This record gives sequence, structure tokens and C-alpha cells, in this order.
Amino acid sequence: MHDWWAALVASIFGKIYLVDEQTILYRQHSNNAVGAKNSSITDILSKISSREYKQSIDRLFVQSEILLDNYRDTMNAKDVKTAEKFMNIRGMNYISKIRTIIQYGFYKHGFMRNAGLFFFI
Repeated sequence: MHDWWAALVASIFGKIYLVDEQTILYRQHSNNAVGAKNSSITDILSKISSREYKQSIDRLFVQSEILLDNYRDTMNAKDVKTAEKFMNIRGMNYISKIRTIIQYGFYKHGFMRNAGLFFFI
């Protein structure tokens, strides 16, 4: 969630660039609480069908609210409208939700995550 927040704020007030090289050493092991996750079909299906996935989507809405609460006055009108549109998805019927996700490009990374998004939104 912290990485998403940093990227969200950076995209609003600056630019995001790809640094295509390793900049830190990071050791991944099976007991990590956070970090790289398994991405097998079974693991992904298990995650997107869980309550945890729905909660992760709900946290995105909360994050949008916090963004607007803290930065609305310094954001440009287009970014405010986009954040408001994202927040308003919660009150829409299913077809309107899907239409808005497609229209504004509110996608997640990867096919299975988007399948979960479309299912749980």
C-alpha cells in the first residue's frame, strides 16, 4: 500500500520514470510478511476469491478519499475529476462500474488481477 501511495502522489505532482536496473539488494524468503508474491494460477485464483482481495479494493477507495482530503486544493482539475470518478464507482451499478473502469483505465497489473477487479468491484 505504501508503494501505491508514493506512486499515486508522484503521478499527481511529478513524473514516474522506470529505472531499469537493480538499485537495492532484496532477499526474498518464504517467511516474508510482504514482498514478492507467488503468481501461479492457483495462488492468484485463491487470492482473488478471498475476502482479502475485496478488502484490498476497498483500501484503494479509501486511498482516493485521503488523496482528495489532503491534496484537492493543489491538484489540477483533471486529476481531481479522475479521483472523484474512481471514488464514485462504489455507488454505481455493476455495468456503470465496468464502463467507468474501462473509460478511465482504472486497471490493475495483470490479467488475473483485472479479472478479480471486474468480479469484486
